Amino acid sequence: MKIATIYSVPPESLGVRTLYEVFGWGREAMAEYLYHGEINAEAIRPDGTGDLSVADYAASVEVSFEPDVIEVNRQKINDASTLDPSPSLEDLGSLTVQEASKLFEQTRGDVLIRSGKNSLYSLRADAMSGSCNLSAIEACAERSREVRVFGAGSRVTLDTLLVRAEALQLRYGSIPMNRFSGAVRE
Repeated sequence: MKIATIYSVPPESLGVRTLYEVFGWGREAMAEYLYHGEINAEAIRPDGTGDLSVADYAASVEVSFEPDVIEVNRQKINDASTLDPSPSLEDLGSLTVQEASKLFEQTRGDVLIRSGKNSLYSLRADAMSGSCNLSAIEACAERSREVRVFGAGSRVTLDTLLVRAEALQLRYGSIPMNRFSGAVRE
């Protein structure tokens, strides 16, 4: 599977894009701004945006200034202790996300990888769709930042998601506090 970067700017850039400028289909906009977006090449639409509804793989780095989005993410961080602890994901890396989603079916879908005072790193598995989402969330009073890495089916391994999530976390772990406006919300 070939991965295509649709959009990517450095963490200090002011040239962010909105969700629909990067992923034109497959998710409702929540007034987020993207620093990075990539998808499997087969899911690129004719207009150059990604179609998340048919993607086997997608990753993004986004920020939001919406008070309710920040509050929901802060609540997820606060509730981290209620998540099931993850088994060693490195030991499961060779599993496809489809296999991993069935393995984590008994965990209500969410497992904790690690958490901190203002951050949460978790895996959400969906056995019905055979997909997994890795999410690294950081929330403060003014902004929420999230690294999302998604995989579906038998062409993507859990290790692919883990490696990419870690690389994006490393690159975008310290985004300066810049405020943006104009993104739509549906």
